[in-house]
Amino acid sequence: MSEDHKTLNSNFSQSMKLRDGALQRTESKLQETELELKETRDRMQRTEQQLGIMSSELGETKETLTTMKQKLNNTEKERDELNSRINTMRQQMADLPDCCPPNWKLLSGKCLYISQVYRTWEDSKSDCEKKDSRLLVLNENSWQIKNFPIQSSRNYWIGLRYTKNYKKVWFDGSEGSNPNVDPGYPGKIVNGYLSEGKSDEQNYCICEKKPGQIKFQSFHQYECMKSIETT
Repeated sequence: MSEDHKTLNSNFSQSMKLRDGALQRTESKLQETELELKETRDRMQRTEQQLGIMSSELGETKETLTTMKQKLNNTEKERDELNSRINTMRQQMADLPDCCPPNWKLLSGKCLYISQVYRTWEDSKSDCEKKDSRLLVLNENSWQIKNFPIQSSRNYWIGLRYTKNYKKVWFDGSEGSNPNVDPGYPGKIVNGYLSEGKSDEQNYCICEKKPGQIKFQSFHQYECMKSIETT
């Protein structure tokens, strides 16, 4: 074999070895790339799954929000209806007439209790106070004295005292009245006129208090609310 032929074979062998090495490296890189692609695909699949779950949860959240909005709208409507009913009821309550407890009579804006027991003026005063009221206080010139709807043949103690100088003092707490006045004589109403009585004299009496308002317990039951003030 000639030297040229040997040199050619040697060069060919080296060239093949280089190509084999390059091919192996390429195959190795290809395997690495395929592995990376596989990992990328797996990550993409997991991401798609997570996106699917998130999309489903988002849809459920939207449905929940829609339901909550509907409930809120319904609640606001119910609130408005209740407010309207409350306002209507308040107006109706404001238009209700005054009322008095059982056995009391409503007259000219006052609840009056006409006793059926004889007592002294002091005992009558105490009895009215026990009823959260006071003895009747009148304007001397008012129609109430002249036209009071009671038996004219009876005498009734009222919230009036006469001093020893026969000065009238009404026990109404208003300016000019004096609860600590010299006892003098108790006042009474006789046949529609004011008159003085005696401390040991016994008569019926008339108590007064402010009227209350009707308090409904149901659509068919109601009661008269207790009146706290007596003036």
